[in-house]
Amino acid sequence: MAGFDNERAVIDGMFDSWKYTQVVRENSEVADTADEWIRPSLQAIGGKRMNLGDNPKYRYAGLLYIQIFTLTGIGSGRAKVLADLLTQMFRDVRSGGITFKVPQFEAVGNHDNWYQSVFSVEFFREE
Repeated sequence: MAGFDNERAVIDGMFDSWKYTQVVRENSEVADTADEWIRPSLQAIGGKRMNLGDNPKYRYAGLLYIQIFTLTGIGSGRAKVLADLLTQMFRDVRSGGITFKVPQFEAVGNHDNWYQSVFSVEFFREE
C-alpha cells in the first residue's frame, strides 16, 4: 500500500531493530534517563507524475532527517559513530517500496546541554 502514512510506517518499522540509543518519535519527549538519543522526522520534498497515459505512475520524494543528541564535553566522536550506524541502515537501501539515497552528516553544536548533529537522507517511493 502506498501513501504518506505507509511511508511513515515503513520508516518507523526500520527503527524497531535500532538498539544503540533511545529513539524519540516526533511530538514525543525524551526520557529523563537518556544519555544519548535520536529523533527521526520526515519531510515531503516533492512529487511528480512519471509518465503519460491512462495508467499514471507517481514518484514522491522525501527527506528523512535524524537529529542525533549526545552528551556535551565528550567531543563529536560518538555522534559520528551513530551516524555511521545510520549510514549502514539507510545508504542505498530499498525497503517497503522506499528507496534511500546517499546520506549526509552535519555537526550542529551544543544545544540545551546536548551536542547535536544531523543525519539526513533523501528517499523516494512510487505509486
